Amino acid sequence: MTNSSAIDRVVGWALDLGGESYGDERERLRWYEGMTAAGQLQLIVLPWVATGLVLIFGRPAVLPLALIMSIVYLSAFMTLVYVRRRGVDTGVPRWTRPRIIFAVFGGTPYLLFGGVCVWSYFRDGATLVGLFVGAAIGMGSLAIGFVRDARRRRVDEAVGIADVD
Repeated sequence: MTNSSAIDRVVGWALDLGGESYGDERERLRWYEGMTAAGQLQLIVLPWVATGLVLIFGRPAVLPLALIMSIVYLSAFMTLVYVRRRGVDTGVPRWTRPRIIFAVFGGTPYLLFGGVCVWSYFRDGATLVGLFVGAAIGMGSLAIGFVRDARRRRVDEAVGIADVD
Protein backbone atom coordinates (compact mmCIF):
# COMPACT_ATOMS: atom_id res chain seq x y z
CA MET A 1 0.00 0.00 0.00
CA THR A 2 2.17 2.81 -1.22
CA ASN A 3 -0.64 5.33 -1.70
CA SER A 4 -2.63 4.63 1.44
CA SER A 5 -4.90 6.86 3.45
CA ALA A 6 -5.04 7.10 7.23
CA ILE A 7 -7.96 4.66 7.23
CA ASP A 8 -5.92 2.17 5.17
CA ARG A 9 -3.02 2.42 7.63
CA VAL A 10 -5.27 1.99 10.67
CA VAL A 11 -6.97 -1.05 9.13
CA GLY A 12 -3.62 -2.53 8.09
CA TRP A 13 -2.26 -2.09 11.59
CA ALA A 14 -5.40 -3.39 13.35
CA LEU A 15 -5.69 -6.46 11.13
CA ASP A 16 -1.93 -7.11 10.97
CA LEU A 17 -2.28 -7.60 7.22
CA GLY A 18 1.40 -8.40 6.67
CA GLY A 19 1.85 -10.45 9.84
CA GLU A 20 0.89 -13.84 11.13
CA SER A 21 -1.45 -12.87 13.96
CA TYR A 22 -4.42 -14.68 12.44
CA GLY A 23 -2.76 -17.74 10.90
CA ASP A 24 -3.54 -18.92 7.39
CA GLU A 25 -6.20 -17.49 5.07
CA ARG A 26 -8.96 -19.76 6.41
CA GLU A 27 -8.18 -18.81 10.02
CA ARG A 28 -8.00 -15.13 9.07
CA LEU A 29 -11.44 -15.38 7.45
CA ARG A 30 -12.89 -16.96 10.60
CA TRP A 31 -11.37 -14.19 12.74
CA TYR A 32 -12.89 -11.58 10.44
CA GLU A 33 -16.29 -13.27 10.66
CA GLY A 34 -16.05 -13.32 14.45
CA MET A 35 -15.00 -9.66 14.62
CA THR A 36 -17.84 -8.70 12.28
CA ALA A 37 -20.39 -10.55 14.41
CA ALA A 38 -19.05 -8.88 17.58
CA GLY A 39 -19.13 -5.47 15.89
CA GLN A 40 -22.72 -5.94 14.73
CA LEU A 41 -23.82 -6.96 18.21
CA GLN A 42 -22.09 -3.92 19.70
CA LEU A 43 -23.77 -1.62 17.18
CA ILE A 44 -27.14 -2.91 18.41
CA VAL A 45 -26.56 -3.45 22.14
CA LEU A 46 -24.49 -0.37 23.03
CA PRO A 47 -27.14 2.22 22.10
CA TRP A 48 -29.83 0.24 23.94
CA VAL A 49 -27.64 0.17 27.07
CA ALA A 50 -26.74 3.86 26.69
CA THR A 51 -30.42 4.74 26.37
CA GLY A 52 -31.21 2.80 29.53
CA LEU A 53 -28.36 4.46 31.41
CA VAL A 54 -29.58 7.93 30.46
CA LEU A 55 -33.07 6.97 31.63
CA ILE A 56 -31.64 5.72 34.95
CA PHE A 57 -29.00 8.37 35.68
CA GLY A 58 -30.43 11.31 33.76
CA ARG A 59 -28.56 14.40 32.66
CA PRO A 60 -25.11 13.54 34.16
CA ALA A 61 -24.89 10.45 31.96
CA VAL A 62 -25.63 12.25 28.68
CA LEU A 63 -22.24 13.77 27.84
CA PRO A 64 -20.02 10.72 28.48
CA LEU A 65 -22.47 8.38 26.78
CA ALA A 66 -22.92 10.73 23.83
CA LEU A 67 -19.13 10.71 23.42
CA ILE A 68 -19.04 6.92 23.48
CA MET A 69 -21.96 6.71 21.04
CA SER A 70 -20.17 9.15 18.71
CA ILE A 71 -17.11 6.90 18.69
CA VAL A 72 -19.28 3.86 17.97
CA TYR A 73 -21.03 5.68 15.13
CA LEU A 74 -17.78 7.07 13.66
CA SER A 75 -16.12 3.65 13.69
CA ALA A 76 -19.10 2.17 11.82
CA PHE A 77 -18.91 5.06 9.35
CA MET A 78 -15.16 4.47 8.91
CA THR A 79 -15.92 0.84 8.07
CA LEU A 80 -18.38 1.90 5.36
CA VAL A 81 -15.87 4.35 3.88
CA TYR A 82 -13.15 1.69 3.90
CA VAL A 83 -15.16 -1.02 2.16
CA ARG A 84 -16.73 1.39 -0.36
CA ARG A 85 -13.27 2.58 -1.37
CA ARG A 86 -12.46 -1.05 -2.12
CA GLY A 87 -15.41 -1.44 -4.47
CA VAL A 88 -17.85 -3.13 -2.10
CA ASP A 89 -21.48 -2.22 -2.75
CA THR A 90 -22.80 -1.44 0.72
CA GLY A 91 -26.41 -0.97 -0.31
CA VAL A 92 -29.04 -3.52 0.61
CA PRO A 93 -29.90 -5.57 -2.48
CA ARG A 94 -33.30 -6.72 -1.19
CA TRP A 95 -35.23 -5.73 1.91
CA THR A 96 -36.12 -9.13 3.32
CA ARG A 97 -37.89 -9.66 6.63
CA PRO A 98 -34.64 -10.40 8.56
CA ARG A 99 -33.00 -7.25 7.11
CA ILE A 100 -35.99 -5.12 8.08
CA ILE A 101 -36.01 -6.55 11.61
CA PHE A 102 -32.25 -5.99 11.90
CA ALA A 103 -32.60 -2.43 10.62
CA VAL A 104 -35.39 -1.66 13.11
CA PHE A 105 -33.56 -3.16 16.09
CA GLY A 106 -30.30 -1.60 14.95
CA GLY A 107 -31.63 1.88 14.20
CA THR A 108 -34.29 2.37 16.86
CA PRO A 109 -31.91 2.62 19.84
CA TYR A 110 -30.00 5.47 18.19
CA LEU A 111 -33.26 7.41 17.84
CA LEU A 112 -34.27 6.58 21.39
CA PHE A 113 -30.86 7.57 22.72
CA GLY A 114 -31.14 10.95 21.02
CA GLY A 115 -34.67 11.33 22.33
CA VAL A 116 -33.86 10.53 25.96
CA CYS A 117 -30.82 12.82 25.82
CA VAL A 118 -32.95 15.70 24.59
CA TRP A 119 -35.64 14.84 27.13
CA SER A 120 -33.10 14.90 29.97
CA TYR A 121 -32.25 18.52 29.14
CA PHE A 122 -35.52 19.93 27.83
CA ARG A 123 -38.67 18.57 29.40
CA ASP A 124 -41.15 20.80 27.65
CA GLY A 125 -43.83 19.85 25.15
CA ALA A 126 -42.57 22.05 22.30
CA THR A 127 -39.16 20.41 22.32
CA LEU A 128 -40.69 16.94 22.25
CA VAL A 129 -42.98 17.89 19.38
CA GLY A 130 -39.95 19.20 17.47
CA LEU A 131 -38.06 16.02 18.27
CA PHE A 132 -40.86 13.80 16.97
CA VAL A 133 -41.41 15.93 13.86
CA GLY A 134 -37.68 15.91 13.09
CA ALA A 135 -37.49 12.15 13.63
CA ALA A 136 -40.50 11.58 11.36
CA ILE A 137 -38.99 13.74 8.61
CA GLY A 138 -35.64 11.99 8.94
CA MET A 139 -37.17 8.52 8.89
CA GLY A 140 -39.36 9.44 5.93
CA SER A 141 -36.32 10.74 4.05
CA LEU A 142 -34.44 7.51 4.81
CA ALA A 143 -37.37 5.42 3.58
CA ILE A 144 -37.55 7.41 0.33
CA GLY A 145 -33.80 7.01 -0.12
CA PHE A 146 -34.00 3.25 0.46
CA VAL A 147 -36.86 2.89 -2.03
CA ARG A 148 -35.01 4.95 -4.66
CA ASP A 149 -31.83 2.93 -4.13
CA ALA A 150 -33.72 -0.36 -4.44
CA ARG A 151 -35.35 0.87 -7.67
CA ARG A 152 -31.98 1.95 -9.06
CA ARG A 153 -30.53 -1.47 -8.23
CA ARG A 154 -33.36 -3.27 -10.01
CA VAL A 155 -32.88 -1.10 -13.11
CA ASP A 156 -29.10 -1.64 -13.02
CA GLU A 157 -29.58 -5.40 -12.69
CA ALA A 158 -32.07 -5.46 -15.56
CA VAL A 159 -29.72 -3.48 -17.80
CA GLY A 160 -26.82 -5.73 -16.79
CA ILE A 161 -28.82 -8.86 -17.61
CA ALA A 162 -29.98 -7.39 -20.93
CA ASP A 163 -26.36 -6.64 -21.91
CA VAL A 164 -25.29 -10.25 -21.25
CA ASP A 165 -27.86 -11.85 -23.57
